[in-house]
Amino acid sequence: QVSCDKYYENLSKQGLLIVDSDLVKLVPTTRAIELPMNSLAKNEAGHAMVANVLALGVLCGVTGIVTPEALRLTIQKRIPAVHLEKNTKALELGFRAGAEALASSKKKGRFRVSDFGFLRQKPLVAPTPA
Repeated sequence: QVSCDKYYENLSKQGLLIVDSDLVKLVPTTRAIELPMNSLAKNEAGHAMVANVLALGVLCGVTGIVTPEALRLTIQKRIPAVHLEKNTKALELGFRAGAEALASSKKKGRFRVSDFGFLRQKPLVAPTPA
């Protein structure tokens, strides 16, 4: 809650606030997507430690700034094998939760997807293997 309160002022007028509703109880704007990321990580992916990867999946599921394939490849390269399954599951949960939250918010009329079109112009893609 403290970080949300402190840094919300830095959010641009076009910006979208994405918050973990397990940690942030008072959201200062209706231009927000609220998801219980810590709970999802713990209960669905198997450990709260992967909440950061789940949040990355949510961000990308909402904005499309990076393709799912690029993130999957990055996770496979960067995460030790012993932690790969939980992190991969968290990433997939994040993609799905972000896309569902965005669709739900559009139906409620909370914001227009076109507001965030600048993020969807050209997503980063996975490099072609040599």
